[in-house]
Amino acid sequence: MAAAVCCPVVSDSLQPEHGALAHHQSHEPINFLYGHLHNSIRTELDNLSTWALSLEADNEQDLVHRLLHLKERYHFLEQVYKYHSSVEDEVVYPALDTKVKNVTSAYTVEHQDEEYLFEHLAGLLNSALTQTGAERTATIRQLICKIEEINITLRKHLAKEEAQLLPLLLQHFSHAEQAELVAQFLYCIPLDTVERVLSWLKPMVPMAELLELMQHLRDVIPDRLLLQLLVTWLKPAAGPTGAAAGGSLAAVAGSSSSFRTTMAPVSCDAAAASSKLVICPFALGAVKQPVGLVTDAAVGGSSSSDGSSDGGRTVRTARGPANAATAAVAASAAALQQWPPLRGIVLFHHSIRGALEVFASEAVTLQQQSGVTASQLAGLVERHRFLRSVCMFHSLSEEEVMFPEVLRISGLGPNLASVITACGTCQQEHTSEVVLFEELGRLLADVRAFVRRGRTRDVSGMLGKLVDTAQKVCSAIVTHMQREEQEVLPLLAASLAPEQQRGMVWHTLRAMPLRLLERVLPWLLSKLSPEDAEGVMTSLRLGAPQVDQQLVELLLRWAQRGRWPLPDAALPGSAAAAAPVPAALQPAAADSLQQGKPGSAAAAAAETAAAPAGPEEAPMAAAVSAVEE
Repeated sequence: MAAAVCCPVVSDSLQPEHGALAHHQSHEPINFLYGHLHNSIRTELDNLSTWALSLEADNEQDLVHRLLHLKERYHFLEQVYKYHSSVEDEVVYPALDTKVKNVTSAYTVEHQDEEYLFEHLAGLLNSALTQTGAERTATIRQLICKIEEINITLRKHLAKEEAQLLPLLLQHFSHAEQAELVAQFLYCIPLDTVERVLSWLKPMVPMAELLELMQHLRDVIPDRLLLQLLVTWLKPAAGPTGAAAGGSLAAVAGSSSSFRTTMAPVSCDAAAASSKLVICPFALGAVKQPVGLVTDAAVGGSSSSDGSSDGGRTVRTARGPANAATAAVAASAAALQQWPPLRGIVLFHHSIRGALEVFASEAVTLQQQSGVTASQLAGLVERHRFLRSVCMFHSLSEEEVMFPEVLRISGLGPNLASVITACGTCQQEHTSEVVLFEELGRLLADVRAFVRRGRTRDVSGMLGKLVDTAQKVCSAIVTHMQREEQEVLPLLAASLAPEQQRGMVWHTLRAMPLRLLERVLPWLLSKLSPEDAEGVMTSLRLGAPQVDQQLVELLLRWAQRGRWPLPDAALPGSAAAAAPVPAALQPAAADSLQQGKPGSAAAAAAETAAAPAGPEEAPMAAAVSAVEE
């Protein structure tokens, strides 16, 4: 049995201290998912059921507060359950299928049914919040019944996994492979959410078991930055028990001072913690500075004004760079100040639109050809999954970061009603886009099933529906993004200082999980000009708070691969292949964002079509491929 990931020789600084973890490692790493996570979900289900039963006894004044609290907690539970289901559907089940055939398909169907239950529950909660009197009382009774149904359904599913799948995982997977599956679960949680999820889960895990899990992670994760990030997440909460384990934790993660310094919170971040827009401490001095001047913030050194005047403008001069390299860095940093940070969002939009256009064009090609192969459909399914994830997490970041800031700004000035309306329209469009993506996924599944069964006539009819839905998705996304670029982003660009814009871009990125970011960043940068690629990376460096700098370095390392991670067949002879590069993507059009001129999506499609075909395995997904071998 091949190990999950080939781990190179690790230096002594990563070896556990003598006696810290020297005892026999008897805990199965997979128990983190199929024991402690399952038990945490059961406990939360019990607590929420008890809370829901008290709704009928509440007076009208307290009822709204309790409903809002119940809605928030069920949303959290739904998200945790989705992360768990996602890593099973995309990682655990495929890996298990390579060892034991035909045991996981029913569980994926159950995940879909459970998702519908949560959606129905969310609808009942929203209805109860807007109703009054007897109508609300009737909805609350339905709500209590639905909560009981979810409780029973999820408990049966979890118990079945533990009775049927867990023994197979224990029998066929080594500790290293199990640990890699746990790491994949952590990679599936959005960065902005992972610490909250783990603070909820870690109290269920005994200290000795947590330490052993981290030791196994050290054995399967050769990337020091990634390993230290995971250990930071898994580190027990402060307290007598946590303090006693400090030495062991340092031994697992490595005890270099650079790690402790980088990951330790700094005082200025504590002050900004309550704000969604985190201002990078070392970017503050760059606000409103004329382009081309060397500032303290740009070079990390000191500077002073010599009082001289140039055309009525005071010129600040640096006290002298230490060497030519420092001067070059300063000049480069100063030049990048004119790159608008929100342009990164526009470029992201272009990439998404182009990929969707290629997807729709390839669906048309399949419809027109005489036969459809399973491998062609597999490529479409994978691209659909990737693009759906990208769009859904991007929409979530807009609703949690961008739109609230737009509403705050709109309240400070008159004549901004149209922007508020645009935000409301965009949120409604997010909901309809989810429905379209889900319909597209169901159609793809149906086509694949018909191809496997040799039902040629049914395949032809389903491909027509697939093409129609793919074109609807593409049209909806294009319209939505153009609305944002013409009405929403210009307001943010005009109202926020550059460092605030960078902070916003950083937080939109943190709405994605590591597993998706490892594919998104090289995919995005592979389509950009050198100037735009450098602008995006610089915005990330300056937009993140100091406490996130190690995460930034990890993400930038991935971004610099600049490769296409999905099988994307080129479409020779298509209109997209001959499309010109849009003006918004030209380096000379750096101010196109402020002008509200979105570029042509066809050019982005041309870039996508020209990308090399064939999937390239990402390191965090290597466990599955290693298992398949």
